[in-house]
Amino acid sequence: MTQRISTWCRALTLCASLVGGLSGLSGCYFPEASLTDVSLTPAQEAHVKAQLLSEAPTPQRALNVTFGEAFKLIGVDVSATEVRPGQSVTITYYLEGLSDEPQDYKVLTHLQGRRRGAWQNLDHVPVRGLFPLHQLRRGQIIKDVHTFRVKPTYPATTASLYWGLYQGKERLAHSTPKGVKHDGKRRVEVATLKVTGQRYTPTAKARPLSTTHAITLDGKLDEPAWSETSWTRFWGHPSGKRVRAPLTRAKFLWSPDALYIAVEARDHDVWGTLTERDSDTWTQEVVELFIDADGDHRDYLELQVTPANVVFDARFKHHRSDLKVARAWNMTGFKSAVWVDGTLNEREDQDRAWYVEMKVPVAEVPGAQAELAAGQQWRFNMFRFDAPKGAQQEAAALSPPLVPDFHALDAFARLKLLGPIKASAPAAPTNP
Repeated sequence: MTQRISTWCRALTLCASLVGGLSGLSGCYFPEASLTDVSLTPAQEAHVKAQLLSEAPTPQRALNVTFGEAFKLIGVDVSATEVRPGQSVTITYYLEGLSDEPQDYKVLTHLQGRRRGAWQNLDHVPVRGLFPLHQLRRGQIIKDVHTFRVKPTYPATTASLYWGLYQGKERLAHSTPKGVKHDGKRRVEVATLKVTGQRYTPTAKARPLSTTHAITLDGKLDEPAWSETSWTRFWGHPSGKRVRAPLTRAKFLWSPDALYIAVEARDHDVWGTLTERDSDTWTQEVVELFIDADGDHRDYLELQVTPANVVFDARFKHHRSDLKVARAWNMTGFKSAVWVDGTLNEREDQDRAWYVEMKVPVAEVPGAQAELAAGQQWRFNMFRFDAPKGAQQEAAALSPPLVPDFHALDAFARLKLLGPIKASAPAAPTNP
């Protein structure tokens, strides 16, 4: 666990230095867009044409910031200045062309506050990706309506919405009128958003396992009960940022005496060389399950399964209590199975995914009631580690802790136990 935390910290430190200290570099957060124009349908062409204004706009907030000799950001409209995590906001930008020569710049937009995790990359191509800026000519004014969702894990804070232009690794210099703020890194503050409320807590739902159904632990997820249960997707990197890691998602079923969990981990290189129970499984590829059933931040479990079905299980008396003592405990009734859609430990081929099924006995879960029943809730979290050949290990979290600590108990998600699906009432008979 120490190794994975330090690796993540180094990555965060590198990213933070690029964000905060280098004004001219795109660093880790400017995705490159294609230089070619988008091929538009007639409907898209009509939409773009409607966004080219024939008269000067009167935005809610006038800015009149010129970028180089190419563009002027006239101003913006903001649909809301106070939002909650998970809510959507619409920002309308009005941008005027100042040159007859194609100017191949791209838009950067960042929502940034001072608290940990208060960062969101909103870079985009104007007009729903249909209008690259090199198409904008002198005298033309484009209306760019951009709707985005504040990420569910955004902390409560006041955040600045920054806007700028870049090309390659260089940001375009701007001339800013009095009263318009900028950060000295060639980003203009176009709005401020007050993000309110507590952090978003994901909730996964577990369906009851019918007495007519049974789960065979083989990792294949081919039982009817799994097909009738919806997936819960792992949200992203533990830091809260979105990652391009392979898809990871889970399903949950319950019976009075056990919780069943299925995980799909997409993976082009499935491997795992550890063979002994309670090995340092987090150093390779693994799925992790944390359970603090009653949410009291004490007596919680960490259960892990590798692609080779090697199990790590530990019981911690309190937050990060002695690891040697914790891992000496074994959950005797825990069962797991793995199925690999590909070839385990064949590093040169292309695999597709690996699947895990787990059965967690309720009797061995501290803080859980004697039997599971509809309406109960557990606090829990899940992580997946992917370590493809030649690349750095990457993590995905069901509920990102936002701090470099996978044992952040206050960031755990909720698992809600649902009741049986109610059958639809038969249609009333109609008169002949």
